[in-house]
Amino acid sequence: MIKGSIAGAAGVALLLGGAGTFALWNDTAAVAGADITAGTLTVEAADGTWADQYGEIDIASYLIVPGDTLTYESVITVDAQGDNIKAKLSVDNASIVSSDDAEDKALKAILEATTKVTAVPSVNGRPGGGGPIGGPGDDAKSWKVNLEEGDAEYLVTVTIAFPAENKDDDNAKTGTVDLSDLAVKLTQTLN
Repeated sequence: MIKGSIAGAAGVALLLGGAGTFALWNDTAAVAGADITAGTLTVEAADGTWADQYGEIDIASYLIVPGDTLTYESVITVDAQGDNIKAKLSVDNASIVSSDDAEDKALKAILEATTKVTAVPSVNGRPGGGGPIGGPGDDAKSWKVNLEEGDAEYLVTVTIAFPAENKDDDNAKTGTVDLSDLAVKLTQTLN
C-alpha cells in the first residue's frame, strides 16, 4: 500500500510539473474589411381624419355604439436607411388610454382587440403608386411593410371596430377611451 501511495504521489508530481509546459500555438492574420455604418428607421405622421361607417366625424364628441367602425387615415413619412430593411406597422396599444374604471377598461379591451392597420404608398397625401405595401402581419392586427431605401410616404388606415355581437358590450356602456394620442409603431423585423 505504501508503494502505491508513493507511485501515485510521483505521478501527480510529474503531472503538475508538466502543466506549465503545455501550450497551443496561435497566430493572427488581417482579413479584408471596411468601415460599416448602421442604418436607421424613423417615422413621422401628419394630421389625419376620423370617420365612421357613414363619413367624417369629430372624434372628440363621438359616442361609439356596438356596430360602429371607426377609421383614422393619416400620411406617414418613413425614412428607411439600410440594406435588407423590413418592418412591421402596428397600432401602439399604449396610445389607447382609459382610466381604471370598469366600464372604461371594458371599452378599451373591446377596441384594442379589433384595432387593425393597413398602408398603401401615398402621392401628395392620396393613395398612389400601387397597392398595399406588404400584407397582414403575424398577429392579424399588424401590417408587414416592404420598405424602399430612403424617404417614402404611405397612407395609413387604422380601423377600430365595436362589434355588434360583442359579449362584453354591456360592460362598456358609458365607458371612455382617449384616442387623442393614437399612434402607429414601425418596428424593424428580420423577415
